[in-house]
Amino acid sequence: MLELRGIAGPYNGLPTKIKFIKDCYKKSMLDPRVRRLAEEWAGQGTRLLQARNLYNALQHILVYTADPVGFEMTKSPSIMLDQMEGSFSNTIKGDCDDMSCLGYAMLMSIGIPARLRVAWYGNSPVPQHIYPVAFVKGFEVPFDLTAKGKFGVEHPYAKVMDF
Repeated sequence: MLELRGIAGPYNGLPTKIKFIKDCYKKSMLDPRVRRLAEEWAGQGTRLLQARNLYNALQHILVYTADPVGFEMTKSPSIMLDQMEGSFSNTIKGDCDDMSCLGYAMLMSIGIPARLRVAWYGNSPVPQHIYPVAFVKGFEVPFDLTAKGKFGVEHPYAKVMDF
């Protein structure tokens, strides 16, 4: 697992990261591609089936790429979609917070409630991972886009916080 660089302690900097991702979701509603692609990829059916379809579609285009050493960057959904459109292979590169930002925005844009989950592993004093969790019929459905091919699965954590 990669640590969210730039976070000096368990909570230091985390509220800023969460606020940025939630603000990105609000701004992404001004980009018609976010909802259009989310609707297209989610298809029809139950909310659980739509979440699974969206997850599977995103899995085909997302490529995990760590931020440069010493930098913590988070890309907005619009920037990530620009990346896809500018790629010959229709891929989007990003780390867990980039993927979380896009997944969270797409889930919310089609009416699937979601939260952001921040996870700590082992004895780490700093959070090491972030991913959306969808809420479907009262159940939490992890939407960790870094977990290739594992819809609804999350790595066992020592501690989590939902936002």
